[in-house]
Amino acid sequence: MTLTPKQIGRAAGRIFQSSIPINWAYRCQEDQEDYGVDAEIEIIGDDEKATGFIFKAQIKGQENVSIINGGDIASFSLSTERLNYYMNQLDVPIILVVVDVTTKKVYWCSLQDDQNLSGRLAIANGEGKKSITIHIPCGNNLPDGSNALIRAVMDNMTWMKINSLNKINTPINQMLKNSPTKLIDDLRKVRTSS
Repeated sequence: MTLTPKQIGRAAGRIFQSSIPINWAYRCQEDQEDYGVDAEIEIIGDDEKATGFIFKAQIKGQENVSIINGGDIASFSLSTERLNYYMNQLDVPIILVVVDVTTKKVYWCSLQDDQNLSGRLAIANGEGKKSITIHIPCGNNLPDGSNALIRAVMDNMTWMKINSLNKINTPINQMLKNSPTKLIDDLRKVRTSS
């Protein structure tokens, strides 16, 4: 039986939700205007309190995900328009989740901090391409790779903060080029002179 796109989408969301750890609060955002973010995830602490550690997920389902490179890579095509939104406009970490609804396998990748993908997107934009192929290591899967996914979100958050600082046209750019010790000394001077 062939599934409709809506059935695939619903199945993908359910499979993803069932594959995440119990301490991840899943907040569906599919009922909101669709700008390409399907869920918000917040990590809940051992004390059952929200931690404020939040990331977004774009969940894409397929009946059969294309696996290439001898079974090492899940290949998925995404529109350049959507990817431009994720890479250049979204200020919160987003994880692309690709779900094979037939095998119930869930693959993931962090987007904004992927410099190779950013370069490929720039080329695709320059050539007027409407889509780009994203390669996800098959080791990036859920539920097994949930700790790796959290580390990837943390790395993405760090990258986003540094990238934001690099956009500021102030002496901060010069301080960032200094060694950590010099940077701390410079920040102390700025603080004490204020």
